Amino acid sequence: MTGLTAWIGVYDILRPSAGDTVLVTAAGGAVGSLAAQFAKRAGARVIGTAGGAEKCDLLTTRLGLDAAVDRRADDWRDHLAAAAPAGIDRVFENAGAPCSTRPSRS
Repeated sequence: MTGLTAWIGVYDILRPSAGDTVLVTAAGGAVGSLAAQFAKRAGARVIGTAGGAEKCDLLTTRLGLDAAVDRRADDWRDHLAAAAPAGIDRVFENAGAPCSTRPSRS
């Protein structure tokens, strides 16, 4: 199911081309990590978002994404702008939550 969701989202809906910049939210999860890989396979430059520095490091070092942005960082907008200076062509919205949503601490 996760693979089919990512496949349809990337190949049937987004249809990235070589050279496009694709943003994949929640790129460290099951669907997002596959969507990011499919977009890379299509020749796109892929930026992923994830919650935390460790997950972002995984996206770039292990999964081979071009850049990663910590959605919980206060300055995530600056990091996203730096990662996509020419803009973003396609977005695979997979998180269902806004960036900079910090977990509540009771």
